[in-house]
Amino acid sequence: MQLTRIAWRNLKRNIVRTFIAILSITIVVIIVLFARGLTVGITEPSLAMYIDNKFGHVRITTEEYKLREVLLPLDFTIKGFDGRGAEEMTIEIEEMTRVEHVLPRMRFGAMATIGDVQVRMVGVGVDPARENNYGALSRDILEGRMPEAVNDILVGRGLLEKLGAEVGESFTLMFSDAHQSLRTRTFDIVGVREVGVAGLDNNYFYMPLKTAQDMLLLEDQVTEMLVFASTAQEAHALQADLNTLLKERGEDKYTTVIWHMADPFVEFYNEAASIMGFVYLLIILMGSVVIISNLTMIVRKELPRLA
Repeated sequence: MQLTRIAWRNLKRNIVRTFIAILSITIVVIIVLFARGLTVGITEPSLAMYIDNKFGHVRITTEEYKLREVLLPLDFTIKGFDGRGAEEMTIEIEEMTRVEHVLPRMRFGAMATIGDVQVRMVGVGVDPARENNYGALSRDILEGRMPEAVNDILVGRGLLEKLGAEVGESFTLMFSDAHQSLRTRTFDIVGVREVGVAGLDNNYFYMPLKTAQDMLLLEDQVTEMLVFASTAQEAHALQADLNTLLKERGEDKYTTVIWHMADPFVEFYNEAASIMGFVYLLIILMGSVVIISNLTMIVRKELPRLA
């Protein structure tokens, strides 16, 4: 109690000094909280969006597809273990202990002619049941619903504007199948989706996986599988489990990539989060120096009296 009374008396003895010490502590705490909140608010939604739409926690493709992905090739698909089909492989992966969701997808290039303008786009064949179970695709639908029937299609908001169409209307796509034959097919727009990223909203559309496989002549094949654990922090362990499974099945043509190693943009975001941790430490250190200096001044001033 004696020390408490002495401390309280010293705090009241020099109000300006006390105010400066309290203000220093408050400013440091506010700066760290604000910087941390800003960083998390910017990076985490962006990373979650890329995980949901492009990478999963771990993505499985073939080695050749990974090298030529920018061309959206149809020659290097996942055909399952020993060529028994992607569906059987998907089910087997879903039964793994660490796996929460598996989303098999088929990506391909397409275009449509609107007047004198050719609109280029990227099609994604998705499994409606599995996508609904995961929820990311359906969560961003602004109007309409998920594609379920064979001619249903879900388009990005920007792409819908490019096409000059509305939900409920039809339009004709041109695409090349697995044999490089140019084909056309008419689809019904049943929904519009907005993620908030121009690259996705302006270029991507989605259809049932079975429809994509049939029209591309790629029965029970996919270009990629997005595999999800319960959290992104389990990605390394999940990749190790998948690599073990692929090795046991003798499938060296398939490769796995963790979400934060799949794209330079995502790698930058991930590194930025680590760098910000160092910045927080510097801010705390500088604040600590100010606070310690104030406390040292107080002690030195009071030492003669206490002695």
